[in-house]
Amino acid sequence: MVRLLQVLILCSVLLLGGWGPEMYGYEKISKTWTTPYNVENWKVYPLYGGSAILVNNEAGYWIKDKHIYACNGTAMSLSPGIQHSPPSVDQAAIERAVTGQAPPMPPAFNTTYTAFIDSMLKELTGLEFKKSTWSQYEASGVEFHIAETGGMLTKAGMSCLAEKGKMEVPTKTMIAFFGCIDPSLTNMQIAFYWASMLKAAVQDIGSQQISEHSNALITMTASKIDGKTYLELTAVPSKQQ
Repeated sequence: MVRLLQVLILCSVLLLGGWGPEMYGYEKISKTWTTPYNVENWKVYPLYGGSAILVNNEAGYWIKDKHIYACNGTAMSLSPGIQHSPPSVDQAAIERAVTGQAPPMPPAFNTTYTAFIDSMLKELTGLEFKKSTWSQYEASGVEFHIAETGGMLTKAGMSCLAEKGKMEVPTKTMIAFFGCIDPSLTNMQIAFYWASMLKAAVQDIGSQQISEHSNALITMTASKIDGKTYLELTAVPSKQQ
């Protein structure tokens, strides 16, 4: 009965001068609805390599790589069985897209932010990293964080307090960070970069670029606050990617 009602609604829309190809995604999205939903308008615009869809100016969806995501509470209520969209693909982004003002896609790594987090946590097994926010994980005075757009990793970083005799967790985190950002790096290169960071911390050099490969531009910052030394790594996609 529900499917029949949805088909009849779609037919009436098309016969009464409806949206034609602009109804992209209707068949897939309507199958996720668990209750009847009367479609009065359907807006589709490109967004972050996928398609932003706004139904009745209230239910926001995003389709990318054949996956359907709900972007707000209305869509989640209609489609409780689908995933929520990445943080950057929120209702505000959907509404901007359907008015022709879609945010541009910035440079991104060739990996999703969730895949990067999973890789980091796998490498750091046993160190008890815990999520403090959706984008940040912490353990023993060390944290790593990410930024994403359209589900793709656009920036990653790690920071730690450099204390003599307490560098095991920072060192393991740094090795995981470099390996997950740029798997092409050798152990020798990673050791060199870590030594450069520690030297900069001792000499209070400040911020400097320490590597640029085909995959990432990595910047190191050493700073002293209240007599304590803090180290930070930041990675963004390089121009070559």
